[in-house]
Amino acid sequence: MNPDTGREVPVEIALEREQPLEVAGQMVGAALLSSPSVPEGRYWLEVDGNASPNPRRILVELVGGEDPATAAVEEAEAETDLAGDLEPEEVERRYRDILEKLRPDTMPASARALADLEIAATSRQNADRQMKTLSKIEENVLQDLGRSSPGALLPALYLHVLLDGEYMRRGDAWRMGHHRFRLESFVGFYLRRTRSQGARSLAAKILALMGRPQEALEIAPREELALLQLGMAAERQGRHHQARDYFRRLVETRPSHDHGRLRLAIALRRTGDPAGARTHFSRVARGTGPGWTRSLAYQELAELEFEARRSQAAVTLLRQALEGLDDQALYLQLAYYLDQRGERSEAFAVLNAMPVEPRADEAASRYRYNLKPEAEKAAALGALESAVTTHLPDLRVAVSATAPDDARGSR
Repeated sequence: MNPDTGREVPVEIALEREQPLEVAGQMVGAALLSSPSVPEGRYWLEVDGNASPNPRRILVELVGGEDPATAAVEEAEAETDLAGDLEPEEVERRYRDILEKLRPDTMPASARALADLEIAATSRQNADRQMKTLSKIEENVLQDLGRSSPGALLPALYLHVLLDGEYMRRGDAWRMGHHRFRLESFVGFYLRRTRSQGARSLAAKILALMGRPQEALEIAPREELALLQLGMAAERQGRHHQARDYFRRLVETRPSHDHGRLRLAIALRRTGDPAGARTHFSRVARGTGPGWTRSLAYQELAELEFEARRSQAAVTLLRQALEGLDDQALYLQLAYYLDQRGERSEAFAVLNAMPVEPRADEAASRYRYNLKPEAEKAAALGALESAVTTHLPDLRVAVSATAPDDARGSR
């Protein structure tokens, strides 16, 4: 249903490489139209992966419908078609200027400047032609930079990663959707210019951050964020065996990844392997990971014991957990088990001792389990930023070396 008109419109969505409309971890804000007969705009899409009587509704921006009969004409016009009377030469000059001024302390400001430039250069009235023009300008600049110095491409790509976040903050799903499709091709330029394993790992992180985890694994099969994203997507869709396999690969890649190990344990429990689940829960519970992962591991271990009619063992586990953790869920679960055992006064004592405000990193563990992997995204961004800093001098030299003759002469 279009929320602006109130009309129900049957729509088919063409998703690239069969990306699930689960929205790849709910990170997709736009999709390409498979039919030009449906106008661009905002639509409510019903997502019913489990035949639920109350399917979930997602507001999605549909973009990119094109009449094939006019495609050739639009391609010819694309070289000069930009919004706001901007000429391609002016957009290229400003794009190069943003790249040349990129510094560690100016990256967010540079992303805002690039967003302002792209918004000025594109409008919805001639969206396809203008986006093609903009993409061609940026593509040509990046190819020039790559030929001059392959390392110069990494800071430029990182700027585009930040640009995606800038569009998300502005609520501009239309441009964000177009930008993500462009960025995937830009990553391809980078990989064709530098084939090192380190470059492939960085490129995979970029794709994972852009909601392209499957493509990320094609480049780097051990990319941690992509494995976590795909496992979480499979988990949400009830494909627990597939989720288990992704989480197992993640833990094999980095055994200290307590978040991934917790999810592996839950997937093992869901697929009928309580002994395997217990082994991994125990390791997380006694590990050094985030408080919420340890709390949830203890809760799951206690539940396994209680289900096996070992209520005293469940109580003992929860008391051990509360020696170092402060999650309200632990208190509530312990009080329930004590009540079930007939130890009512002990149950009341536990509830009276429950903190009103537990420590932040331990609170609402089950709620936090269902959130997006923000900590892992931040880690991937940090790894990218560290590599980008070393290549910023390469970018400045390459921008200067590949500047058009008139721009070079004015320096």
